[in-house]
Amino acid sequence: MPIDCMLTNEAENDPSGTRQSLSPGARRVRGLSALGLALACLVTIGCSGGGSGLVAVEGDVKVDGQAADGAVLLFHPQSGSGPVSTAVANEVGRFSVVTEMQPGIPAGTYKVTATWPAPLPADLKISMSGPPDQPDRLKGRYVARDKSDLTVEVQADTKVLPTLELTAK
Repeated sequence: MPIDCMLTNEAENDPSGTRQSLSPGARRVRGLSALGLALACLVTIGCSGGGSGLVAVEGDVKVDGQAADGAVLLFHPQSGSGPVSTAVANEVGRFSVVTEMQPGIPAGTYKVTATWPAPLPADLKISMSGPPDQPDRLKGRYVARDKSDLTVEVQADTKVLPTLELTAK
């Protein structure tokens, strides 16, 4: 079933501020299928973040009781399927989880892996190839799913995850 819609160029208003009816900037689009309309709605919803099914969560990560500035966390779905979510801790060890460049994480149980790269020297000049890899101050202890004993559960009403306590010793 075709759906009629009219696309109007908002810049083509007359000086009185009223929209000119069927101006050269207006086009009739006929035959837009229901699928096309649904895809357009999905793109709009995806861009606005609505309806994503992600739970906005944050948390803290500490190493030997201190804030883990720059710690990189990966949240692997325990089920084995679904996207891996990520987070990077700030100077006070606080992080917000992101999934596929959108804030939040799907509800579920996750195995958490972590690395904590050494800070870059202040006088380092970064080349076009980027900064050099820095050693993991956690010595690889949490880098693999089978090595890490960290798990978290995210429910639809979760706002803050339990503090992740890591050790470098």
